[in-house]
Amino acid sequence: MIDLIVVHFGRGTVDKVCGIEARGFIVAAPVAYHFGAGFVPLRKAGKLPWETLSVSYKLEYGEESLEVHRDSSHRGSGAHRR
Repeated sequence: MIDLIVVHFGRGTVDKVCGIEARGFIVAAPVAYHFGAGFVPLRKAGKLPWETLSVSYKLEYGEESLEVHRDSSHRGSGAHRR
């Protein structure tokens, strides 16, 4: 699966790979490694140290939030292109 993702997007085309809380880390970390890109963890609210940005989304049984470090990317880094 990792190889298929890397081949699909092409080496050198991705600057950052985001992985969502726990299970997503298992796939995102090796994908980032193969791209030579940074890995950005997206975690449940309150799990990351430092300043974070948050987004909430609805579930069929309630609402959840994900957070990312505020300094995990910046304009021009490529992380905002996709």
